[in-house]
Amino acid sequence: MGRIILFSPVGGTDPMSQNNFYDGSMIHICRVYKPDIVYLYMSNEMLEFQKADDRYMYCIRKLEERNNHHIEIRMIERPNLTEVQRFDDIYSDFVECIKMITADMREDDKLLLNVSSGTPAMKSSLLVMNVLGEFDFTAVQVSTPEKSINEHTHDGYDVETLWDMNQDNCESFINRCNEVECPALLYQKNVESAKKFIDNYDYSAALEILDNSTNKTIKEYADFILLAKIRLELDFSGVSKLEKKLGVDCTPVKTGDAKKLFEYALTLQIKQKRKQYADFLRAITPLIADLFEAILKKQCGIDIDDYTYFDKKGGRRWSDKKLENNPELKEILQGDSPELVLGYVYSHNIKSIIENKSNDQNLKRIVNDLRTVEDKVRNMAAHQIISVNDDMIRECTGYDSRVIMNTIIAAFDYTGFNIKRDKWNSYDDMNAVIKAKMMI
Repeated sequence: MGRIILFSPVGGTDPMSQNNFYDGSMIHICRVYKPDIVYLYMSNEMLEFQKADDRYMYCIRKLEERNNHHIEIRMIERPNLTEVQRFDDIYSDFVECIKMITADMREDDKLLLNVSSGTPAMKSSLLVMNVLGEFDFTAVQVSTPEKSINEHTHDGYDVETLWDMNQDNCESFINRCNEVECPALLYQKNVESAKKFIDNYDYSAALEILDNSTNKTIKEYADFILLAKIRLELDFSGVSKLEKKLGVDCTPVKTGDAKKLFEYALTLQIKQKRKQYADFLRAITPLIADLFEAILKKQCGIDIDDYTYFDKKGGRRWSDKKLENNPELKEILQGDSPELVLGYVYSHNIKSIIENKSNDQNLKRIVNDLRTVEDKVRNMAAHQIISVNDDMIRECTGYDSRVIMNTIIAAFDYTGFNIKRDKWNSYDDMNAVIKAKMMI
């Protein structure tokens, strides 16, 4: 069974208030939770009180006797801490204290933080730590018996008499401890963090925030972000099911090769925006080959299915027999690369056909530029251990990644898929829908 560990600043009403004769927050948490270890964080003033009459140690020992439960006391002394109102200094020191404590904890230990003792800077520091969630602990707040502000007086403090008069020593004492979750702040923090990941198209990270959240409301958004995640993974069937379930429509192109190529191209666009340049370049080749085929069919009336076949391994090859039905096409291919006429179909073969059959100079420029990128940069990124950035891409091709992506978008205009330019903002539009849902 794990240990219960308490970290507690020592404040003005600890260990007991001589104004109302009840526990201060530190002793009350000890009374209720029966910790095995207590870390007492003591400023210069609190240390002086301890030296004067041993008040904090005395009450913990008396509580040990009463509860028949040993408490190990570990002092964190700060004799030079006199500026107890300075939030930045207190917060930094508390972080180091909690790091020290957690480093010594076992897996099944439980850490409690007293957020009711100490100065306002101390209390707010611990509450901020609770909201940020950097450490695994339970924040405990203790309400006053009168449900109002505590009065602090220390003149004539008689710890032994106060203990004897302590109203919380009766068997029917009222538990005034409350575990603090700060749900509103935690909710806002988690929502804002998730939104930042969504804006960066990192849907897995956004989902992880939701998975780790205990807030039921924020978990309701999980399916919307899951929709974006599996869309990026090109899970078309899963996207369709979630769109129907959630009552949203995030995919503007619905069927066939148009949907497959468009959605794949959008994943390239995201890689480019996220500056994942090596992945962006590696992913270009499959798109270019299929994109050129669609352009060839639409602009030149040539369906390469009529001149190719798939071998046993699933590779597409040119068919010499089928090419006999189109001597002009065979001649173009032989001029392009005679040794590959019966080999696999590559994008440079299709580029040669487009250049020979089309009179559209802009189209010829587009397919040539894309083949240049594939030839000069993609192979380098795929087969060498190098750092790929926009400067390297520009040096090799004369274009940066943004220009390459814009060229891909321009190539789609020749496919006949009728994809309007504003549809290329599809992921941003989807993100806006998700974030709008999170505002509810």
